[in-house]
Amino acid sequence: PYRHTPALPGSPGSDRYFTIWQDSDSRLWFGTQDGISIYSPELDRFSRFSSLESGIPAPEAGNSGTAASSGGGISFCVRHISGDGEGNVLIAGDGSSLMRFDRNAGTLTDLGLRDWAASRGLDPNALSVRDVVPDTAGLYLATIGAGLLRLSLEDGSVTAFTPVGGGNLNETT
Repeated sequence: PYRHTPALPGSPGSDRYFTIWQDSDSRLWFGTQDGISIYSPELDRFSRFSSLESGIPAPEAGNSGTAASSGGGISFCVRHISGDGEGNVLIAGDGSSLMRFDRNAGTLTDLGLRDWAASRGLDPNALSVRDVVPDTAGLYLATIGAGLLRLSLEDGSVTAFTPVGGGNLNETT
């Protein structure tokens, strides 16, 4: 019953799922090939996070690139969704996409990873964030294309980690 059916309102936005996260309101957030589908157990239906009806604005800062649809929200392949312990939702995926959704304010902010990748001569479209772990000073990012990164939420700086003895840690899985 839960298959992507474009003509059926309330169906998931895609049939290709990469991650699942449950928020404090018991909704299930599914990271898909085409963005985010949110399942409401109360309504027994899905809504698309990237739809105009969601009320989600376009990203506030950074280069949205392919990350935001023209109507706001998320339209990239979402590989990771999690909470940050402060009521925000962290969303990451292909195309150097890394965003924070403030559920209380209803704002979606691009955290600038595309700009960082481009400034280092990396192709932002080739970098994919696969996992995000918050700590007290920032976010640790496991990526394909740039290895292990740490993003400071205070100043937006990014630290790229390299293996002991040199070399390039360019892929994590």
